[in-house]
Amino acid sequence: MLQIRDPTSTRAGSSTCPPKVSIRLLYRHKVLVACLFAVFGVIELWSPIAHGTYLLPSDIGQRWPITNVASQPPVARNPLQTDVYVDFGPFLHFDVANVTHGQLPLWNPYDGNGEPYLADDQTVVLSPFTLPFYVLGLRWALIASALARLWLLGFFTFLFLVRQRLNEMSAIVGGLLFAYAGYHLVWLDYQTHISVSACLPIGLWSLRVAFDNRGGDRRERTKRGLALLALSLVLASFVYDGHPETAVFDLLLLGLYALIVLAVEQRRWRDRLRWVGRFVGVAALGVGLSAIQLLPLLQYESDGARPAALRDNPETSVAGFLPDTVPLMAFPNLFGGPQYSYNDVGFFTRHPPQNNYAEVDGNTIGLLGLCLVPLGLLGLLRRRHEALAIFAFAALVAGTVALYTRASGLLWHHVPFVGAAGLNRSQDVQLLGIAILGAFGVDWVMRGVVDSGEDAALEHRREMHFGRWMPSVRPYNLRIAAVALSFTAVSLFLVLGAQHLRRLVSHLPNSAASTAVALGIARRNVVIELCIAFGFAIVLVVCALALRWRRNKSSRRTTAVGHMIWGLIYLAAGLSMCVLAFSSNGLVMRAYNPSVPASMVYPQTPAVRQLSQIVGSGESLFAAASFPPASTNLWFGLHDVGSYDAIGFKWHDALYNEVFATPTPGVEQMPSCLNALQLFGVTSVVGGNGQWAKTSVGGLARTTSVKGIPVYRVPGSSFVSVAGSHVDADGGDKNALRLVGSCSFNSENTVVLDNSPYNADKAGSLGAVSGSTANGGNAHVLSQGSDSLSIRATGGRDSWLVIRQAWAPGWVATVDGRTVSLHRADVAFQAVQLPTGTHMVKLLYRPSSVAVGAWITELSLFAAIACGFTIVWRQRRS
Repeated sequence: MLQIRDPTSTRAGSSTCPPKVSIRLLYRHKVLVACLFAVFGVIELWSPIAHGTYLLPSDIGQRWPITNVASQPPVARNPLQTDVYVDFGPFLHFDVANVTHGQLPLWNPYDGNGEPYLADDQTVVLSPFTLPFYVLGLRWALIASALARLWLLGFFTFLFLVRQRLNEMSAIVGGLLFAYAGYHLVWLDYQTHISVSACLPIGLWSLRVAFDNRGGDRRERTKRGLALLALSLVLASFVYDGHPETAVFDLLLLGLYALIVLAVEQRRWRDRLRWVGRFVGVAALGVGLSAIQLLPLLQYESDGARPAALRDNPETSVAGFLPDTVPLMAFPNLFGGPQYSYNDVGFFTRHPPQNNYAEVDGNTIGLLGLCLVPLGLLGLLRRRHEALAIFAFAALVAGTVALYTRASGLLWHHVPFVGAAGLNRSQDVQLLGIAILGAFGVDWVMRGVVDSGEDAALEHRREMHFGRWMPSVRPYNLRIAAVALSFTAVSLFLVLGAQHLRRLVSHLPNSAASTAVALGIARRNVVIELCIAFGFAIVLVVCALALRWRRNKSSRRTTAVGHMIWGLIYLAAGLSMCVLAFSSNGLVMRAYNPSVPASMVYPQTPAVRQLSQIVGSGESLFAAASFPPASTNLWFGLHDVGSYDAIGFKWHDALYNEVFATPTPGVEQMPSCLNALQLFGVTSVVGGNGQWAKTSVGGLARTTSVKGIPVYRVPGSSFVSVAGSHVDADGGDKNALRLVGSCSFNSENTVVLDNSPYNADKAGSLGAVSGSTANGGNAHVLSQGSDSLSIRATGGRDSWLVIRQAWAPGWVATVDGRTVSLHRADVAFQAVQLPTGTHMVKLLYRPSSVAVGAWITELSLFAAIACGFTIVWRQRRS
């Protein structure tokens, strides 16, 4: 893994160049290095690969009686990954169901009376990491997607560091530290966070390749052009991969690196301006390639209730972690972690409510990474790594500030996408800085043993300087002493900090920190991390001493057998360092990603089938803890008006809160009266006691039960109806909310219309009631797709067809093939005016943001292909 040269060949200006002893096995052939990172990925994912299980926390579904598999325990192994079960798994199922049938899913009809689907980029329809799900079965697609992300994180970090002229062994260690950091393992099951992170090292490597080819030679221009083209694809992938918060921070990292390189390595302002122009073109191409996803997302967020509420309330900004949680960066699962049955409530009641196990353990990089940081800071003195050194140090400082101060939370609170998160996703910034500094630390020790060129001359001067005062001490001995000092000092500081933190927490109310289970987990974790860190230090020192001895004893007459023996020794030492670097976080955090047998993967239990037959395709309300919430409906094909995405429409959100009297969308709660259920088109209520929330008058009669869960039929409620009268409420959303939310409002025969955009602060007066007051008529749904709806409706004079589907920009309506206006009705739904008689009404979801975005993406894709073809054609022609 290291190049060993004869001492006589390392002096500057030496005319003799004896044969090199090169261990090419791990870094000269990059295919073998790629295989090495693949092997560690397979080790991390060994359970689902070898045991035939699914890398999916579907055991969470055992919480709910309807999805519970009787033969399995009802307790989930990792309950904090609930989002994977209730959102991301069903998203993938819906993606595959539509894309494999040649349809781009634009609308989700199952959640919250319907909502945009493609616009919610967390659905990752177009992410490159979703491709395995379109061609493989679910089990292997989950493994392939996770393995690909881990491999890209490690291998391209390695390529980037090697491009920076770091020693190859140190580059491998840096790649392993970053790939198996806590953030990338805790969120590996999520199809969003780590998909963005996996593209970050590709972007850094592309930037480095572009900067390394700065000349006007045709070959250099070709490499530079292809690297910049790859960078534009990375920027587009940031958008497609479904996590804007991580994408913003990673994009800032790319920009920071580019600025530092331009400031340090570029000599003329003309060259700097030329590079700025190139980056503007790359950014424009990246935005164009992602326009089909980006434009709907921008429109959706502008209409969303949650982003506006969070940005308007500074109290919801990220508070940052307390400084005393620093030991958790070195000791993942110090408080047990969610993969254990133990929960240390006291620790997390001491911290802001946004923080949980996943958040805190997502900051870890392992004791080894932190022990290498002081050595890396010493290695920053090397001038030839100046740009990378500044970048690593700036990333470490900026990431630490972002994680541990409230000031950064208030700053990012006003940034689009980031402000809507409510959580801090800046871990990549700090973890990448630590990983690079760790690589610098290994490189600094190794360069002290095997130097060449400018390093050899510098080493010689330092030997002369130290020789005046300490003739028996050489710089390489000082480097080995620095290893021992760094590992001892950092380990002692963090171990004492961890013990102090546990003692502090043990005195808090509701804390189980003093229990034997908690202390046992803590002690085991600390011992494992200490063994890994000091094992790495011992291997590093032994390898350095062996290399120094080999260098001093080498001669031109070294036999081939001798080269082979030393090669095997270096190979064994290098592999040991790789294994220990991987173990620092990889093995410790494996249990974060549980795998389950096939029987638990969204099981179509008898209870699920029975419930589907009872409720049919009508809108339902799952009250109490009766059924998995949110987007789980996408998998089971059930409709739930109480399920909302993270950013629901403002008008629908306001109406839900008005009639259900709850400040939190998605809370399963019975409304005040029957009208509320009829207003939302609810035909069935599953769970609960059937009683109204604010009054004891009336209630719902129980129809049947499913596995002990009562089911109630809602009388006089339907998804579509024909109203014979309407109320104009132009500019009066407050009054409209008050009117339709009252128990006296007859939603079956009266509709409130408003052509203006939603604004809860407007308080205009309602218009006079107009139109016929006769019976409206009847309607029947013929078919409903992911972005279309067909209805047969019969109406009288001036009647209105009311569809209990969320009103959204982009829906168009036709009556007997003739385009008509689609009105916003009853604050949150849709209405079409019907002529007298029976008619065919069709609704299609065709938002302009998708159409314009698709057009821009097609042009950008054509431009990218043309640029790539031109670059390659010119090179081949030359």
